[in-house]
Amino acid sequence: MLFVATESQVGPAGEGEAFREEGKRRFGHQLKDATLVLAAAVGAALFLRIVVLEAYRIPSRSMEPSLQAGDFLLVNKLFYAPHRGEVVVFRTTGDPGRGEMTLVKRCLAVPGDSVAMTEGVVWVNGVRADSPGAETPFDVGPSDLDGIVRTWAIPRKGNTIHLQESSLSTWKGIVLSEGHRVAVSPLGEVLVDGKPATTYYVEHNHYFVAGDNRSDSYDSRYWGLISEDSIVGKALMVYWSWDESASTHSILGRFAAVRWRRIGMLVR
Repeated sequence: MLFVATESQVGPAGEGEAFREEGKRRFGHQLKDATLVLAAAVGAALFLRIVVLEAYRIPSRSMEPSLQAGDFLLVNKLFYAPHRGEVVVFRTTGDPGRGEMTLVKRCLAVPGDSVAMTEGVVWVNGVRADSPGAETPFDVGPSDLDGIVRTWAIPRKGNTIHLQESSLSTWKGIVLSEGHRVAVSPLGEVLVDGKPATTYYVEHNHYFVAGDNRSDSYDSRYWGLISEDSIVGKALMVYWSWDESASTHSILGRFAAVRWRRIGMLVR
């Protein structure tokens, strides 16, 4: 039996073209939606990276036992002002020979505190600031801090510092960290940005930071206080940990180098 299609069964000639055009429109809308979703995801990731969270790797043993070399941290950067005892990440140019560095230390003293250092041991408001997690107080072994006694009154924004040549070494780092030049004239006058000055108005809050491993930490005991505008944020969590001293030449070695128990650990 011969079957003959009628016009009503195949539709007019232009209907197929209409279906194709509709398909193109739908694909265009789907592509546009996918592009918007991707752009939103990238934007959110950039927002988190720039404003909220930042990843940071611990490069040294200065924060042991709390943090270990090879720990990878998530750092909260959003609206953060350090509190005494918190672990902070900050940028510093404390060592002119090494340029700007990003470091992680524990905040030991905040604006308004008094700090004294004797032989490398730190006292905050008259109380010895021992390392968290240590069974016995950390004593600094033989180092270039031996015999040094130093004191700081941690300044806050708006405080007035009286500048004298005899005490300039105590405050010079603060003035420099706030972007000003400091010198002493042949007559013994203190010069700030080339002009004689007997007082200086502090522009930022400052903090005293130190590593938990006091015998192996380059910190405020050496190069002084840090300014609030140098602080990146608060260390939140170890999201990955890798024993950099372990063998990584094989798959088994790489697996063994991961410190699984530290992953997800909150920083305290």
